[in-house]
Amino acid sequence: FEEKLKQLAKWLDDHHRLPWEKSHQPEEKRLGAWVLTAQKSFGRGSLPQEQRDALEALEHWNWGDYERDEDAAESAEPAAKAEPAETEAPGEEEDETQQTKRWQQNVIQKLQRDLEQCGADVELQRQKLQRWRLSYHPDKNYGRTEEVTPIFHFVQEKWSTLRDRDVAESAAPSEAAPAPARRMR
Repeated sequence: FEEKLKQLAKWLDDHHRLPWEKSHQPEEKRLGAWVLTAQKSFGRGSLPQEQRDALEALEHWNWGDYERDEDAAESAEPAAKAEPAETEAPGEEEDETQQTKRWQQNVIQKLQRDLEQCGADVELQRQKLQRWRLSYHPDKNYGRTEEVTPIFHFVQEKWSTLRDRDVAESAAPSEAAPAPARRMR
C-alpha cells in the first residue's frame, strides 16, 4: 500500500487529477485500477482507517462514485480483503462508454468543488483554471482526446466566465471617478 501511495502522490502532484483505469498509458492504467480498487474497498467499508486517512490527505483525492452511506456502512459486515489488490479490474456490468461518462462527471464535479473552495479569490481561481486548461487540453492527452474534451470544455467555459467578469468590471465606470463633463452647445 505504501509504495502505491507514494506513486499516487507523485501522480497527483504531476497531473492534478486521479489516474484513469481506462488510459492508454500503462502507468496511468495500473495506478488507475489500484485507485478504483481502493475506492471500491472504501465504498464497501473494507478499507482500513489508516489507509483511508492516508488517501484523504492527498490533494486532488476523491472517492468518486464510492462515497459511503454511513448508515449502510455501519450495518455492513467488513469484507475479508483489507488492502486494495493491484490487478483488480473495474466491474463488467458497465460498458466502457458508461464508465467514461461517469469518470468525466466525477472529474467535472471535483473541479467545480475546487473552484468553489477558492471563494472570491479570483487569482487562485485563475491559477487553477490555467493549470486545468493545460492538464485537460485534448492536444496534451494523446489517445484520450474523446475522454478529456468535455472536461476541457467545462474548464474553458469557467475560464471565459471569469474573463468576461474581469472585462465587465474593468469597463464599468469607477464610483470614485467623477462623471465626465458634458459639453454645452
